[in-house]
Amino acid sequence: MPIGRARTYSVGPADALTIVTYGNGLRMSLRVAARLAGQGYGSRVVDLRWLSPLPAADLVREATATGRVLIVDETRRSGGVGEGILAALVDGGFVGAARRV
Repeated sequence: MPIGRARTYSVGPADALTIVTYGNGLRMSLRVAARLAGQGYGSRVVDLRWLSPLPAADLVREATATGRVLIVDETRRSGGVGEGILAALVDGGFVGAARRV
């Protein structure tokens, strides 16, 4: 992967949910994606790999592909990485559903 770009893992048909994560969240998110695939829900897991600057174009492209985003963030709830991800999505024109855990 080129420096500054996110990496996407497709699990199943990868059309039901986009999971955005980084660091330790990647392994957990891939396990959850495998469980979802077992229940018939394909997803794509986006490993940010870079937090500054965020790979905003990659985020918006992958989020738009499913219209549903789950942000898996290990930092604090306010002022953390998850807020930056949400801001990048909104600034990039994403209008789908988004939640963070």
